[in-house]
Amino acid sequence: MAEDILSPLNMINTGFLSNQTVLFDNGLTGVELSGEPYALSLVSSTRDLSLAGRGMLKSDIISPALTRRWLKPITSTSNLRNAVGRPWEIYHYGNTSTDPIIDIYTKTGSIGRYSVGDSS
Repeated sequence: MAEDILSPLNMINTGFLSNQTVLFDNGLTGVELSGEPYALSLVSSTRDLSLAGRGMLKSDIISPALTRRWLKPITSTSNLRNAVGRPWEIYHYGNTSTDPIIDIYTKTGSIGRYSVGDSS
């Protein structure tokens, strides 16, 4: 992971989650890991997430053809606004039926009190 992805993209603030992980440079060590307990999840800074996104869109790690296939939705759901990718959740955003559709790629998850995605 470090050699093939993190180093080439200069993602220096990304690593595997553990009980010793310091979250967001504020000393939250040993935080309750109820969201993704010991699943070898990655934790990243916003800077590194930006680098990852740009690296994906520029096909810095994999070929452009493989990038397009990886970002393509796999299937729709019963809600016309949602699709399933790998590993993405894809939300089709538009205010009215005549607005252009903007696809928003996201991945839900949580670490302690920090959560992305589901607001319930």
